[in-house]
Amino acid sequence: MSGAAEAGGASSSGPSPARTGAARHRRARGAVPKSARRRAMSLPKGLSWRRVHPITPLVRGWRVVAALIAIVSWRALDDIERVIELYRELREVEPGQYIQTARGWAADVSGGDPTTWLIGAAIILGLIVLVILALPFLSWRAMSYAVDADAVYLRSGILAKQLRIARLPRIQSIDITHPLLGRIVGLGQLSVEVAGGADSKVLIGYVRTRQLEALRREILDLAAGASTAGALPGAPSPAGAGMGAGAKGFEDAVGFPRVSEGVLDEAEHPLYAVEPRVLIASLMRSGTTASILTAVLFAAIGLLFILRTGADVLAILPIITGLFTIPMTLISLQWSSLARGWGFRAAATPAGIRMRYGLTDATSTTLPPGRVHAVGLVQSVLWRGKDWWRVDATVAGRAVTPSASKGAKKVFTRLLPVGPRDHALRALWLVVPDLGTPDPDALLAAALSGIDGAGAGPAAAPIGSAERGFIGVPRRARLFNPIAWRRKAIALTGTCVILRLNRWARRVSVIPYERIQSFRVLQGPLARRCGLATLRFDMVDSDVPVILSNLDAQHVTELSALIAARMARRGHDEHLDRWLSRVTASIS
Repeated sequence: MSGAAEAGGASSSGPSPARTGAARHRRARGAVPKSARRRAMSLPKGLSWRRVHPITPLVRGWRVVAALIAIVSWRALDDIERVIELYRELREVEPGQYIQTARGWAADVSGGDPTTWLIGAAIILGLIVLVILALPFLSWRAMSYAVDADAVYLRSGILAKQLRIARLPRIQSIDITHPLLGRIVGLGQLSVEVAGGADSKVLIGYVRTRQLEALRREILDLAAGASTAGALPGAPSPAGAGMGAGAKGFEDAVGFPRVSEGVLDEAEHPLYAVEPRVLIASLMRSGTTASILTAVLFAAIGLLFILRTGADVLAILPIITGLFTIPMTLISLQWSSLARGWGFRAAATPAGIRMRYGLTDATSTTLPPGRVHAVGLVQSVLWRGKDWWRVDATVAGRAVTPSASKGAKKVFTRLLPVGPRDHALRALWLVVPDLGTPDPDALLAAALSGIDGAGAGPAAAPIGSAERGFIGVPRRARLFNPIAWRRKAIALTGTCVILRLNRWARRVSVIPYERIQSFRVLQGPLARRCGLATLRFDMVDSDVPVILSNLDAQHVTELSALIAARMARRGHDEHLDRWLSRVTASIS
């Protein structure tokens, strides 16, 4: 009975001898089963994989290790005190009595057989040390990167394998970052940003600084359509034909003799820099500083009131900590702004706009002008006396992740942290070389400082024409915007949409037509009754304001039709996959 059941089971569910022999024959020949081939990662042939520096796991994970040590130390405080007591006892005895002293100490701690306790503690400690040493090594062995003419590849993971691919035509920016600990040991990371979600970047590191520079140059050369040797195309691309010869933007900034092949990284032409005194003065004139002073004042008053009541300091320590939570949070925000703006300088290169900054973490960002989706100029009310401006940019996929984890935080792209008006306009011209109007200086002056009818042409002129200029919010909208309605306006040029927003903290948004994903016309019941409507543009991100409310409904109808037509035309004419070929051709 049992023999029949075993035979039946083998024939119905088990593999046949012939099939088993064939499987052994395939394994002997090194063949891969079909299921394994389906699970394998699809990669091009001939990739040259390179490893990161062996110290990478330690540099990346020192915060986690420090946190674990702190937690374990806190939970095992009594055991640590006992170990310290053993150390003091060993210092007081002769070397020949070390074993006896340790056995007596173990007997007191374990309350039983000291030998078994010591062996168990040694095994556990050895396993912990083995895991601490083995995991970084295995993580380093599993991490490697490669570059070819199509993409940048990064593979990692010990048990759960991960492959990240950044296609070269979709690269938004390339950053080289040297964190504080990395600067000490001479290592840094290269971050390749692509258009995607919050965790779409490819982060390679840690690598020696010289290798990072060479890797960035290699990626930029390949992204330009050059060969692996770094040869640059000599003929201008079709996309470059549409550039005006009199453009005041990025093309003129690098309008020098053609650079030599393979020296793209060294061909930097300085544009502007932020002086430390200007940066510090701008932070002192910010609303955050005023909030810090107010919060510190209230916290000090509260602390004095509590102390005068004669309460126990230890008992009210949580209350004291809560009083200073808001000031410390605001101070950390100001410190972050100071660290990101310290030493900021911008340069024009054939590969894009090169920005360097950082107080503790040194960062070098290469931003191709064609990857900027919108530009925003901001002026705080406290900056008007100095006429300082900040310039922000919307770039797809700008996020930072400490590793390949899902916890990403947003990184704002700053073309200029703070600077005079001419520096702000230079930053704008770098990425928007043609505003599509015969008098761009007058248009920008009305956009930056204008109010009421500044920059507006005759009402009889067609909407979207150079003569019409800005279209403001009607007077009946003052009920919804009692302060800002006099400044809010929109202008359509031949190449972009310009929004003029806010009265106290002035804002100006410049949005090229080809970068608009879609737009919406919104109208609530009260706005419908007043004949008003809101125009909202949908972008890849929301770093720059893209909403203008309480426009005249009839004007919104005409604006919508015109924007839709220009979006289709400009989007058809735009070619960005080989941006470096176009730029290098324009400076020849």
